[in-house]
Amino acid sequence: MSDKFDLVRILTIPPNGGILKSKEIPYAEFKNARHNGTNIDINCIVRGMGDFSEKRSDALIVPDDKIIPTPLLDTERTRTGIAMSRILDHNGEGSPYCVRSILAKTAAKLPYEVMIGAELEFNLLKGKPDGKITKDDFLDNSDYADFDPMTPGGKFRVALFEMARDMGIEIEALHSENYGALHEAILKYKSAMDTADNVVILSEFVRMLATKHGHHAVFDPKILGKGHFGSGLHMHLSCADKKDGRNLFYDDGVKLSRFADDFTAGAVHRARELGFFMGPDVIKSYERISDAGFEAPASTAVNSGDRSAWVRVPNGANRVEFRGPDPSLATREFCHYPHLTMTALINAGHEGVTNKGIFDADVPKLAKTPIGTYSAMKSSHDEKDGGDVLGIPHEYMGHLLKARYNAMCDKDIY
Repeated sequence: MSDKFDLVRILTIPPNGGILKSKEIPYAEFKNARHNGTNIDINCIVRGMGDFSEKRSDALIVPDDKIIPTPLLDTERTRTGIAMSRILDHNGEGSPYCVRSILAKTAAKLPYEVMIGAELEFNLLKGKPDGKITKDDFLDNSDYADFDPMTPGGKFRVALFEMARDMGIEIEALHSENYGALHEAILKYKSAMDTADNVVILSEFVRMLATKHGHHAVFDPKILGKGHFGSGLHMHLSCADKKDGRNLFYDDGVKLSRFADDFTAGAVHRARELGFFMGPDVIKSYERISDAGFEAPASTAVNSGDRSAWVRVPNGANRVEFRGPDPSLATREFCHYPHLTMTALINAGHEGVTNKGIFDADVPKLAKTPIGTYSAMKSSHDEKDGGDVLGIPHEYMGHLLKARYNAMCDKDIY
């Protein structure tokens, strides 16, 4: 901790999505909140989830030690920061609806650390659109990796880099993408928890930064609909031994290790369930993966060069790239999904490691299998009969399924 802050916003991820919850406390009170938590009304955080009577509505949020500077939100008299938190129930135990606690539980049980780097893609618009987005709404027309430092988009990427640097969020690279004022910020490899947090935090601050610059930032998997390029939130993954830090995906003389093959096969085996998490928007996520020819993963193929494959092995790299996740994970509506996606992906991969080769046959067999079906996840949930589903508590998974079903009914697509 440091005395460079005056006010700390303790952020909580609501388990059913929406605007991040924030409780502001003076920095002088932060140490106490860190050790003892700070009270919240749980009913206002987990709306519609669980049976919380008035007598049981008191709960705690406990912030992490780490305070992230937020100069964007500073005033002349007040220096601000944010701290991510976990939700504890009225008994002081981790809430089964806290996505950060769920991911932490998964990470703690493994003898290795899952390291993930994320590619955060977003479109910049001239302003908030009035109705359906068209090409006329795009801020500029830069193409893939253009040298465009004097364009509004090029200047915004510099401002984004400066903001992230001030916040201590490491960006590996930034560039324009191939259409529609689409831009990409590549987040440096971190633990699954750090990367999930960074996706949630940075996407929120990208929106605020765009507003400050008179623009409008959107995270849309298929912004113009079918027949046009979409965008992704690709995740690069490897695993490090917790004892010595070795990359377990590396094997001398071999591109990927047996461990990497097993982990990947476990994920492919569970691809249809993982699609539920990786693309939660019932319209745009489906349009992205069902529209062939635009580098979107329409099936669970594994390939070293094909950018339409669900899993890509970059040339010369000792990692794999999961191309299924899309930018709806970075929207406010689905802000609870980055941690859930990584929890499910890690548990699926670990099944492959634990079963050592048993899923190998699935890789070619499932190469043409469509992904992301509601029915696949519902079947897994029903089969568990009270048990966790890919690390997600059974009751919470039931709420997620209900929300997805209702969304499909609202869109008339079930």
